[in-house]
Amino acid sequence: MITQYDDIAALLLQHDPGIVDIGDKYGKSAMHIAVDVGSIDCLKVGLDYTTWNLWTVSRWV
Repeated sequence: MITQYDDIAALLLQHDPGIVDIGDKYGKSAMHIAVDVGSIDCLKVGLDYTTWNLWTVSRWV
């Protein structure tokens, strides 16, 4: 993904970190979409701001 999108995402998340967990009309969050399109950089940005408990999530796998 183009770096400018990562920068925009980081700026938005700095303003309101809670938006990282908001889903679209299909229930997909920004994290889901980053994985779907293979954007490692966007995924890293999202992980910096997620409210998920990653320990709990990792036990599901």
